[in-house]
Amino acid sequence: TLAASNPRLIYCGIVAFGKGGRYYEQPAYDSIIQSLSGVAGTFERALGARVLSMARRLIAAPDGAAVIGAIEAALREDFDAAQSVLVLTPAGAPPGAVESRFLRVVAAEAPDLRSFETLFSAGKPRDSQREFLFGADAPEVGSVALVPLGSKGSLGLLACGSHDLQRFNPTMSTDFLAHIGELIAAALA
Repeated sequence: TLAASNPRLIYCGIVAFGKGGRYYEQPAYDSIIQSLSGVAGTFERALGARVLSMARRLIAAPDGAAVIGAIEAALREDFDAAQSVLVLTPAGAPPGAVESRFLRVVAAEAPDLRSFETLFSAGKPRDSQREFLFGADAPEVGSVALVPLGSKGSLGLLACGSHDLQRFNPTMSTDFLAHIGELIAAALA
């Protein structure tokens, strides 16, 4: 052994679940450790409170323009997602919706919109997708979460961007994003 050939050698081993017990042989991914320790529950409660805050904003919105404003404010203030874009089809756009940096209205059959083969995804988009969504701000966006609105994105999609390449990634849980998508779709209906 190495210890026999060099008695001055120091050996250190790190295992997540100790040297025995029922989890000893299990892999120790960060998400597993967070779940078992209760840290994930704390994080989920905080996210749940933000989703509830968004729901309250949407309920209080008196008309379609206010719904759009409430969505943008909630994403910016509650979720720190200032680089978000709401892309709506004419079916999802409220009457009198005014396009802005945040809101785009695009025909459902537009090639740029159809380039999002899998609407519910997160990670690094193709350059053409990033440019379509974020325009002049595209170079600043490192990762994106895409959330379909309505059945199979029939109302459009929400794109949340981040400078951080890892903030939105294919391995992240998307449950809360799905809830946000359902809230937005219901408010736009």
